[in-house]
Amino acid sequence: MTKCRQEVEHVAREFQRYLANTLDIQAELDLHSFRDYSVSLDMESINIRVTLWYSPKRKTSKITFIQSQDPAKEEKIRMAWYGFHHGDHLENGDVHAFVDGSYIDGKVGYGLVILRKGVVLEEMKGVVDSPDYRQHHQVGGELVAAVKFFQWCLKNKISRCTIHYDYEGIQKWGTGAWKANKELTQKYGEYVQKLPLDITWDKVKSHSGNLWNERADRLAKEAIKGE
Repeated sequence: MTKCRQEVEHVAREFQRYLANTLDIQAELDLHSFRDYSVSLDMESINIRVTLWYSPKRKTSKITFIQSQDPAKEEKIRMAWYGFHHGDHLENGDVHAFVDGSYIDGKVGYGLVILRKGVVLEEMKGVVDSPDYRQHHQVGGELVAAVKFFQWCLKNKISRCTIHYDYEGIQKWGTGAWKANKELTQKYGEYVQKLPLDITWDKVKSHSGNLWNERADRLAKEAIKGE
């Protein structure tokens, strides 16, 4: 009997169910692959195989990819794994969005990921054309991403939402906690304060390993590069 087989299999089965319920991806446990603290899962439909590792000392687990030929599908599984482990704070039924902006070589981009219960509903990205926003560099991009999210909520008749951002002004200008000295931030504050939305604000630390925040940042960069 391999060490920690019960714990390893429990985590693997839970992740297996999570993949099926959130992404409609069937993952099969390779029962012959059980080793001390690990087991492999096959996702034949997307040609991906991962090994799940369990640490009894830390009571934590991780996955490594041992077969993957499509970076986009691999990232999808990474995001699923992150949601499986860190999605508890997204489980309240609200719609959540992670927003970010980027500034590269004089160009400004925005990116956002919209989720409900840890499942991605939509992603958006684009280049900011307005000079008013461009002069604020990446902050201008993050402001655009926030507005895009609020517009999405209104369009989809959402009344409660949570926005995750890494620049403090997204909330402070929006709620009036900071005095807006620029026309752009004044208009942003006026717009947000008139919204018929119950907004929860959550500041995340940039480049701290939050997968969805990093995804929003990547989308903003992709928009600038035309990807």
